[in-house]
Amino acid sequence: MPESDPIELPEPLPGRISKEYILSMPILEYGGPIKLVDSGDSLKECVLSLSKSDILGFDTESRPSFRKGESHPVSLIQLADSESVYVIQISKTGFRRELISLFENPQIVKVGLAAADDITKLKELRNFCPAGFVDLSDIARSKGIVQTGLRALSVRYLKHRISKTTRTTNWANPDLTRRQLIYAATDAWICLQLYPHVKNDTNDYHEDNGE
Repeated sequence: MPESDPIELPEPLPGRISKEYILSMPILEYGGPIKLVDSGDSLKECVLSLSKSDILGFDTESRPSFRKGESHPVSLIQLADSESVYVIQISKTGFRRELISLFENPQIVKVGLAAADDITKLKELRNFCPAGFVDLSDIARSKGIVQTGLRALSVRYLKHRISKTTRTTNWANPDLTRRQLIYAATDAWICLQLYPHVKNDTNDYHEDNGE
């Protein structure tokens, strides 16, 4: 669908925004450094660097399932700090103790979307006690926002949408394309960008939904 000129809506936006408004926004993607982590040594360097941050963007990718009841393990873990995004190929690095220690550290905030689902999938690889995880969709929903996906939240707070065209590609592929890396990095990076906006939004959207 070709992009159209942005539709003007009053500020603040209502609790529910139209699909037409979302599709009228320009696409935003991550354009900074992407560091592919595909070995035990590079994972150690990755965790050492990320452990210096107070807050990280977080996401995972799994090979898509096209049949009912089919499920695949996590292929990638993406973690974003203020300078870059690390894309970790778990099939090559393993879900190692140093990475688990980062996920169990309550002093480092990990911001994601539907983070509980990601954690459940990661526990299939190795059990751990998650701490410091924050879910953007939970915060948005508590304010009365109806559409709590990354694309809708990006439109609401950043006036841009993120592309979902690469979502169903094979994330288990040992050789990721540049397009896959940008998509994966964007999902973690955008969580980091959205967090202060969603957290500090003082509007109550419940009345917009008749609540």
